Amino acid sequence: MDRHRVIFSFHIPGRPVSQKNSKVIRRTRSGRAFIASNDGVTSWRNWAALILRQQRSERGPSETINGRLISITVILVVTLAKGQRIDVDNLAAAPLDALVDSGIISDDRWIDALHVATVRDRDDPSVWIGVVPKRRHACATKVKARARRSQRAKESRLRG
Repeated sequence: MDRHRVIFSFHIPGRPVSQKNSKVIRRTRSGRAFIASNDGVTSWRNWAALILRQQRSERGPSETINGRLISITVILVVTLAKGQRIDVDNLAAAPLDALVDSGIISDDRWIDALHVATVRDRDDPSVWIGVVPKRRHACATKVKARARRSQRAKESRLRG
């Protein structure tokens, strides 16, 4: 399989948000303080997860893509509105969390590479997400086999 082949692509229309710089301090009923995303970021993530679920269901059977894969690469192309200024590293968190919230990926720890690009279009701000799978590498299989042989050798030395 071509290692740069995008197997899933999604488009989230609307102005992208920065999750990192949008934290607020909230209080529990007992008065204990905690840090949370502000309501704008939370509503964007919920809305984006809904859009992602809809786009995924339009394409056929819905299942999480991490099943037989060892890792994935995610490509984000973020279209910013006119005058919108956000650091590139702050743009990735909300779309990645929306991928997890929508059930497209089970956990963002499976992402081993992330590519983020920004472009400007004052009339159509949005986020495009591409997911590229990586199959199990032959070297990963060899490492596991070597570890099993080593474990068996240790067990045989302990027995006899």
